[in-house]
Amino acid sequence: MTETRKRPKVSILIPIYNVAKYLVQCLDSVVSQTLQDIEIFCINDGSTDASPEIIREYSRRDGRIVVIDKPNEGYGNSMNCGIAEMKGEYVGIVEPDDYVDLHMFEDLYNAAVSYAPMAQVVKSAYWRVMRDGKTKEFIYPSPHKGRIKPESQPFTMEQDGEMLFYHPSIWSAIYEKDFLDEYDIRFKEVPGTGWVDNPFFMQTLCHASRIAYVDKCYYYYREDNLDSSSNLKEYSIPFDRWNEMQDFLDNQFLNIPSILEAQACRAFAYIIGASKAANAVEHSDALKAEIKKMYSRMDERSVIDSLRISKRSKRKFLAAVNPNNTEKLAGGYLRHLQKEFFRTVKVGGLDVALYRVRAFLAKM
Repeated sequence: MTETRKRPKVSILIPIYNVAKYLVQCLDSVVSQTLQDIEIFCINDGSTDASPEIIREYSRRDGRIVVIDKPNEGYGNSMNCGIAEMKGEYVGIVEPDDYVDLHMFEDLYNAAVSYAPMAQVVKSAYWRVMRDGKTKEFIYPSPHKGRIKPESQPFTMEQDGEMLFYHPSIWSAIYEKDFLDEYDIRFKEVPGTGWVDNPFFMQTLCHASRIAYVDKCYYYYREDNLDSSSNLKEYSIPFDRWNEMQDFLDNQFLNIPSILEAQACRAFAYIIGASKAANAVEHSDALKAEIKKMYSRMDERSVIDSLRISKRSKRKFLAAVNPNNTEKLAGGYLRHLQKEFFRTVKVGGLDVALYRVRAFLAKM
């Protein structure tokens, strides 16, 4: 008689490429999880530093660790390899330069199974870890902490779409494997990282009919120095990913106002990012064409009425898509920025708030 192997509760995927500097801290936090019934996939994407030796040493010490060695084919390919091999009920993601609270996966799994039927996606808040040059480090809560307040749980994006306005943070969550399979949700495979977390973020949240949210920070997300310039090398990447998300929304006939507004806000943020890319100047004509195409796909009403989009951005948008529209544009953007500043002072302190202002101005 063949014995049926029990599925692990959570499969944790760690896509690895040349991160030896941070990898020990990351792995220590994962193998020490209070949830013991896990499997850990270390997917080595052709690293050329000491990362392969580190993960092999950990796999010798902990039988729950599975090492997958593969050629360098990018983040999306690594994630899909892990999803193909995993056996767990849920999948979690930990990026190798980050680390997690020891209770993260136990708490998120318990939240998932507390509902009947179980939640398909469980999201949480996270910690932002930022460094001022080489000395001072700031750790403070993610912007959406305290702001996701559905009337009941589990919920859908139609009932509360606030989460879509923030960083994808696909790693501050767990996802039911059967749910991913049902909707064939996988990562786009492109070289490098390629912002492929963005379409995954949109598809999981918009397909899910049972989302749970835990308003606690578990995941420590290490961000670049705020004063550094963007490390985006290819201007077209933000446009490619945004268009893929818009294709998804169009195909699903998702005309929910909060989703359309969030997608519009993301578009303006992406335009700023693309304009700062290393090759943006030499491709200025192509960049302008991409912006015009993006404008043409945005929901005009969502842009005009949003309090999260500046009047300056709205005027640029209307000049491109509907120059005959002379209606009064919704204000409130400066009040929105003021609220953000004082909220950051409250949760992170004045130093962090001023730091964020410098970063915001540097992007403009």
